[in-house]
Amino acid sequence: MKTSKMLALYFLLVASSLSLAQEPRTIEEIVKARKALLTQILEAKTIAYDNANGSDVELHDAAFELYAFCRDSTKSTPERIQWQEKIMAIEQKAKARAEKRAKAGEVSPDEVLRAEEHVLAAKQTLLEFQAKN
Repeated sequence: MKTSKMLALYFLLVASSLSLAQEPRTIEEIVKARKALLTQILEAKTIAYDNANGSDVELHDAAFELYAFCRDSTKSTPERIQWQEKIMAIEQKAKARAEKRAKAGEVSPDEVLRAEEHVLAAKQTLLEFQAKN
């Protein structure tokens, strides 16, 4: 209960600070604002997960959105590779969780297949970036 109130207060403070901020006008300002928002979302999901108020899926999704955005918004291939490596890592963790849950009968084998496909997709993208480097 206490954690829920802390999260609500956190989101209220973030929302009020954003409403007071000047509207972004350039692409660079928009990118910066989006990165800040995605970072705040990931931080909030991390806090919720650490306090047993959030799921690992929510945490994964928030991390993926931030990492993919950062990867896609940078112009540097080495930086894209670094972000893609982070994506690979979270997809591998998600696959391991899916395998564990499937063994326990909590999810269907289809979820493991989906997780394996996500790992392969992340690896393909990583190899494509490395080939350009």
